[in-house]
Amino acid sequence: MNRSAATYLIVLSLLIGVGPASGQNATLSYQGQLANAARQAVNASYPMTFKFYIASDGAESLWTESYESVDVIDGVFTVELGSNTPFPLDLGRHDALYMGVSVNGSPEMQPRMKVSSGLRAQWARTADHATDVRGEDIHP
Repeated sequence: MNRSAATYLIVLSLLIGVGPASGQNATLSYQGQLANAARQAVNASYPMTFKFYIASDGAESLWTESYESVDVIDGVFTVELGSNTPFPLDLGRHDALYMGVSVNGSPEMQPRMKVSSGLRAQWARTADHATDVRGEDIHP
């Protein structure tokens, strides 16, 4: 797919879980659907970039993670956010978080998606626990 066609792609998303394991970074499984301008499911691999912000528009990103190639099969893709670039410990402490997605070097899709408060609360609990791990075996 050429670069100009990628600007017509749309993403419909579903946040399906967060998984901080003991002694490991928290990650977020993110599954999305990708379609072309004719709303047909895409089958390809694309570079993708994901960012978290404190605002629905504008503002600098708090976190960024890029993937060189994400497989999209029948319009569906899944990535494990936080697996390449750990989330900042204070990410869940913000009143609101919004996720931006760009595919194949195209501008970030609009509007940004609001991240649920339950997910932010999970990150905050993980961050609070990380501040005091005395007496725990934290070696992987």
